[in-house]
Amino acid sequence: MHPSQHIDLLPRTRFTDFDDLSWRIRGFGMDWCQLDRGPLVVELQQVGLPSVLLSRFHCNRKFSQRGAPPPGMRTFAILTSDSPPVAWGREDSRGGRMVVFPTDEDYRFVSRPGFAGDTISISEKALWEAAALTEHDPQVQLPEGQGFLDVDGRLSALLRKLLTTIHTEASSDPSPAAARDNEVLLASTLLSMFEGCSKRFVSRPTPLARRTALNRALDY
Repeated sequence: MHPSQHIDLLPRTRFTDFDDLSWRIRGFGMDWCQLDRGPLVVELQQVGLPSVLLSRFHCNRKFSQRGAPPPGMRTFAILTSDSPPVAWGREDSRGGRMVVFPTDEDYRFVSRPGFAGDTISISEKALWEAAALTEHDPQVQLPEGQGFLDVDGRLSALLRKLLTTIHTEASSDPSPAAARDNEVLLASTLLSMFEGCSKRFVSRPTPLARRTALNRALDY
C-alpha cells in the first residue's frame, strides 16, 4: 500500500463468479459456501489508506462465511441500516451492532441475502497514533475475538458518512494530506465507539448448533 495517499485498490466491481471474487479481493481469505440457490451478484469496492483497508460490499445470496481477515490488522464491519444482520452462534448484528473479526483465527459468520455494509481493517499502530493525536484514552481496550459490539448510533452514522466520502474520493486522486486526515478521523471514530460501547457480545456457537449446522451441510 502506498505510504501517503488513497489507492482505489478495486473500483466498484460487480462479480457473478465466486472464484473471481475470492481471487481479486485484497487482504481477505474467503472460503464461503452459498446456502441458497440462484445466481450470485456481489458488488465490491476496496480503498487503501496508509494503514487502512476499506471494503464496501453488497451480496444477494445467503452464505456461510469463513476465511482469514487481513493479517496484522484489526478488522470491523458496520452494516447498512437496511442490511439483514450477520450471525454466528447465539448472537447477531441486529440493532446496529458493530461486527468484530478475530485477530488470530479464521472468521465465521452466516449472512443472508441483501447483506451490505463496510469493513474497516486498520493497524493497531494507526489506532494508538490517533489516540495520542486526539487525546483519546491510551488505555482503551480493543475488542478481542469474534463477536459484536453495541455502539453509539450517532457515531455509527458519522462513520458511515466518512466511509462514503472516502470511497467517493478514491477515484479522484485526493492529496496525501487528505488521506492522512481521513485515516486519523477513521481511527478516532473507532476509538470513540470502543470507549462508549455499552456491551460486548462474544459469539461462540453451542455444540448443538455446530452439530446441527454440520448435519444440514451434509444433507445439502
